[in-house]
Amino acid sequence: MRIVLPIIVFCSGAIVMILELTASRIVAPYLGTSVIIWTSLIGVILAALAVGNWLGGRIADRYPMPHVLAPLLLGGAVLIALITQFESLLSVVSTTFDPLSAAVVGVCVLFGPATIILGTIAPFAVKLSLATSETSGRIVGNLFAVSNAGSIIGTFLGGFILISLIGSTRIIMLIAITLACLAFLVLIVARKKPSIGIWIGVAVLAILLMAPQRGMVVPGGGKLVADVDTLYSRTWIVEESFGEYTARTMRNSFQRYQSGILIEHPDVPLFAYIRMYDVFEAFAPEATHALMIGGSAYTYPRYFLAQDSSRYMTVVEIDPGVTELARQHFGLTDDPRLTIVHEDGRTYLNSRDEDYEVIFIDAFNSNHTIPFHLTTHEAIHAISRNLAPHGIVMMNIISPLEGGRSAFLAAEYATYREVFPYVKLYQVDLERGSHEDQNIMLIASHQELTPEASSRYAAELAEKEWRGEIAQIPPLTDDFAPVERYTSVL
Repeated sequence: MRIVLPIIVFCSGAIVMILELTASRIVAPYLGTSVIIWTSLIGVILAALAVGNWLGGRIADRYPMPHVLAPLLLGGAVLIALITQFESLLSVVSTTFDPLSAAVVGVCVLFGPATIILGTIAPFAVKLSLATSETSGRIVGNLFAVSNAGSIIGTFLGGFILISLIGSTRIIMLIAITLACLAFLVLIVARKKPSIGIWIGVAVLAILLMAPQRGMVVPGGGKLVADVDTLYSRTWIVEESFGEYTARTMRNSFQRYQSGILIEHPDVPLFAYIRMYDVFEAFAPEATHALMIGGSAYTYPRYFLAQDSSRYMTVVEIDPGVTELARQHFGLTDDPRLTIVHEDGRTYLNSRDEDYEVIFIDAFNSNHTIPFHLTTHEAIHAISRNLAPHGIVMMNIISPLEGGRSAFLAAEYATYREVFPYVKLYQVDLERGSHEDQNIMLIASHQELTPEASSRYAAELAEKEWRGEIAQIPPLTDDFAPVERYTSVL
């Protein structure tokens, strides 16, 4: 066992980190990817490991025999295999609890039991090692070093390779199979025949691995066309009824759409807020050079270019996997007037000094969360530096217009006002009450925002402009931008 124990400890350390990274992808469409989610993941995993360490120590003292590791490893395999069968529970959790509670409860229910079992491995290995050695300090130090080495390898292997290579479901299956193999390795080295309990565990594991994966429960009974783990996110392509038509949508959230098209009319943006980007013509009618932060399905970039052959657009989309999905499912093709840059929007803005006449901001992590580093004073200053003197910025925000839940909108409005002298807010859907969650278009410029009287959008803008009070909230900065706290109530 002298060689086998370090192998098991190394693998368990790697598996914990791979499981944690994979968990972030599994929960993301239901609960989001904000700092609230990562706090819940890290906190719950650490708590489960602590419980497992305590439990493993007690088991090791009571049954200090190598073959006892086998049922622990196999039990962990079964619990991990169960994760894919019960993923849909997250949809219930997300609609039952507030966002913070949902994050903690969801992670506890889905990943807590398996992590507790993984936590029992290290103390058990320490007990077995100390039983045959007097150099306890060195033995314990070596095992902890091996466990940490496994955690490091698991972190890089999971984050850089496995998630984008084979996806979250196959990773869960791979982890379960690995733990089962380690269980049999223990039995072989300990020269113990598998008990009836072990064979029952193997049978249960085999059934779980061969059973159809339940995966996502599509709201409204839509058809799941694709479920893809890219380097940056987990993304769903769904086909569903949309009135008398069929819509194909892109989602990275159980509750919200990223983008979409009508299959019968693929060249027209599906959602009203995307079509409202066209009102830029009322403020900058001659604009032909545009930048868009956030590509998603590329519905608006294609529409923007189709309206005028003299137009050019640069789209900054951080995720090349999302761009590939747009090519496969949403009709994106190469166009000499469309430049696609796969880079974080903030780093792109920081490294450029352009003269774009229109800058569109439509970047969301998931649910309502805008990446905080695109919302701050420093980010908006970078936007301003890349904007032509007569240009405008348009940013899509999901928020009520007033009330206690409008803190993010008020903070972002105050932040833009620090950089731009002219900032206005427009409702996308006038049927929404001012206290309801809705798409709001923030428009900012260094020039006075007066729509061209002859513009076809002049009357619409006059009707949709928000003239009510805006809460007084401090501007956002790189040092302090509580975006997740502000948006967690939406």
